[in-house]
Amino acid sequence: MPTDIEYAYAGLEGKQERYDALWDWYAGQHPIVYNASKLREIFKDLNANFSENWCGVVVNTILDRIAIERFQIGDGKDEAAQGALAQLWRSTELDRDAYDAHLCALVTGEAFIVCGEDGAGNIEAYFNDSRLCHMVYEEAKPHTPRFAAKWHELTDAVTGSVATHMTVYYPDRLEYWQASQPRAQLSNGKAFTLQSTATNPYGEIPVYHLRRERRELSSELADIIPLQAQLNKMLADMMIAAEFGAFKQRYVIASFVGEGAALRLKNSPNEIWTLPGGAEGDQPTSVGEFAATELANYLSAIDRAANVIATVAGVPKTLLTATGDIPSGASLRALEAPLIKKAERYAGRFEPVWRNVLHWLMVVSGQGAIDPDDIDIIWAETGTTQPEEDATTAKLWVEAGMPLKTVLRKQGWSEAEIEQLESDEADEQAKAASLAQAYMQEAETNASRQAGETRTNGAQPARRSPFIGS
Repeated sequence: MPTDIEYAYAGLEGKQERYDALWDWYAGQHPIVYNASKLREIFKDLNANFSENWCGVVVNTILDRIAIERFQIGDGKDEAAQGALAQLWRSTELDRDAYDAHLCALVTGEAFIVCGEDGAGNIEAYFNDSRLCHMVYEEAKPHTPRFAAKWHELTDAVTGSVATHMTVYYPDRLEYWQASQPRAQLSNGKAFTLQSTATNPYGEIPVYHLRRERRELSSELADIIPLQAQLNKMLADMMIAAEFGAFKQRYVIASFVGEGAALRLKNSPNEIWTLPGGAEGDQPTSVGEFAATELANYLSAIDRAANVIATVAGVPKTLLTATGDIPSGASLRALEAPLIKKAERYAGRFEPVWRNVLHWLMVVSGQGAIDPDDIDIIWAETGTTQPEEDATTAKLWVEAGMPLKTVLRKQGWSEAEIEQLESDEADEQAKAASLAQAYMQEAETNASRQAGETRTNGAQPARRSPFIGS
């Protein structure tokens, strides 16, 4: 029966070529696929690669809708724990690695987060490419990891020789293995020898496995690659047709020029073929042209292939190509519904893994024993936001009698955000009341002043008789 190190090697080696090909498709490095061997022979020396990389567009469109916005521990009132978790997320740079981890999971079907501490006791957590790590689960408990493995190559600074190292993670121990050859020269796991063993201080495997599907490891591109190959084939055919047949070829049938005359016909723009007549004097000189290859046939087929890719991927074509039409908010929500459901499904599968990673960070950093279920991951809005439409909808619900807090919850507001809103409203009301009181006092003061001025101006002094004292 194979040992664990042999299982680990077989799992790692077995996915290298397949995952390399998936990354090439994502990056736009597509092979041209011809069904007939004759066509492959004709175009084998074609040194140009024509492709429209819809694989990358499909993946990125979904990826942009799977973003971690923030975290909340319990009811969000433990500000110290909230701050500590946010600091750990930034200091380990998982805030950046999360994007790459989600990308890797979409392209290859899986990605890994490896946690640990350096020699100085500093906490580390890194995204690892799925070609570098492998996870084996308990057969009786398929959600429980039995062990994980990670390999890498090191070059000896003195001899220049390359050795392959592999770390095998168990819940209770860590095993360090080494093979004296580079990975490309290894044939099986028996080439590895155990170098040392260390106690696992965490009591769990500090390797966390993000999977796009739990049933099997499958790429988001699995159904897109055959369609992309078809599109690339039609695009290449169109470019070849544009090279050799898009220009009208003109010809001249001249009078007989003699038997054995060699015809040197060159197919290129502005080139005129001179063809000899049947026999001297039998055929007059004439001119004409061959019809050009109609490229619109290729363009319509390419457009259809793009539509099929959008349909299969569940991505609205309005997000992939410029159609000239700007859909309304309601129409856009309907078009995005399959994409939003898919993004939410992937976020739901990734969330328990991220929750365990965050729990590990909090416990190892000494922030206290926090239940992983108490950590809520708040994801960014998956659909295209329509602020005006959302505000109108909220207004209609409130006017229909639904409490504002309930409406805000339906629109995705957290309890902390609602409490902040209530606090802000209370502050505004207090300010408004204070301002109203100030206005009242000012009005009363002005009224009193005006009344006093009126009394003063209305009391005329008594006139003295001009005869008094004269």
